[in-house]
Amino acid sequence: MVTEEKHIQLIEEIKNLYVEDKKRLQYAQKMREKEFCTVCDELQNFYEQEKEVLNQHITQFISQYSFLNEKSSLQIINKHKQETYHSSFLEYLWGNKASFGCKAFYDFINDILTDKESWVDTIKQSSYKVFTEEYIKGQRKKGLNKKRIDLIFVDEKNKWCVIIENKIESKVHYSDNRSQLDNYFDYGKRKYKGFHQLYILLSHTDNQKHEKGEWKSANYHQVFKSLLKYHTEDSLLRDYLKTLFALLFPNEQMNNYSTHSLYQGMLFYNCIISKIK
Repeated sequence: MVTEEKHIQLIEEIKNLYVEDKKRLQYAQKMREKEFCTVCDELQNFYEQEKEVLNQHITQFISQYSFLNEKSSLQIINKHKQETYHSSFLEYLWGNKASFGCKAFYDFINDILTDKESWVDTIKQSSYKVFTEEYIKGQRKKGLNKKRIDLIFVDEKNKWCVIIENKIESKVHYSDNRSQLDNYFDYGKRKYKGFHQLYILLSHTDNQKHEKGEWKSANYHQVFKSLLKYHTEDSLLRDYLKTLFALLFPNEQMNNYSTHSLYQGMLFYNCIISKIK
């Protein structure tokens, strides 16, 4: 039989267990809070360190390339989306007239090719010529509106040619299930028989695709990257880089970015720097 004394003793034991369990839970909570505060402090320190590194990188980029926010000559005359103007600039900037031209063109080609070919190294010899708006003879009956190749790079000495079709806002033209690129490809195969040949569809937009005839796809971010490192060497190049920046980032202004937060810094990096560096 359970006596009153045993009842009291049992209650006291339960009370003590409750108190001890409460103390244990309070201690565990304090330890978790302490660990949480430690993690927060570490995270805050990491955040500040990362923000500092990123901000320094961004500040350096803006300082080095602040000229990109200025208007270019093509913007002023509202021709920065005209393909023929871009082709004319690239004829000079990737050609032999500029001291850095062959190096920039070499960088551009290397960025496109997944497997490097031996003839590409001869670009550095600067023995090639560049032609714009090359008329394709014998194409009058094809029914295509576009009969000129935008850019052709030809090296007679090393036997290679690069044919580039340039698209800003226009699309590849088709007639009777045959595109202008098919004609350009046939022309290149016929005229430069025995040459190493590379065909490039250079497009400002991502929707330009053409799988027939061994055409490689390229974009204007790659053009920008090939030229940016030489920006101090030529005033005409800097002017064209302004055009490219306005073309590629029409809604982005470097001065609009505040680097007070890691998020804003990452926006700047992802939207601009990662695409052109």
